[in-house]
Amino acid sequence: MLVSTARQLLLYRALDLSPPAFYHCDLMHDENGERLAKRHDALSLRELRAQGNTPEMLLARWG
Repeated sequence: MLVSTARQLLLYRALDLSPPAFYHCDLMHDENGERLAKRHDALSLRELRAQGNTPEMLLARWG
């Protein structure tokens, strides 16, 4: 992801735009230790929120 961030920053600079603040977190894993990823058909944050999870609940679980 850091490589992608560098490219994105170059695009912002080329377009004379202010870049957003970036935050990179560790990979998240499920209860079986499998990485949460779209390619593994993992739940998205949108789906987790639709199930009633709050940001605080998610941080407590995976924080």
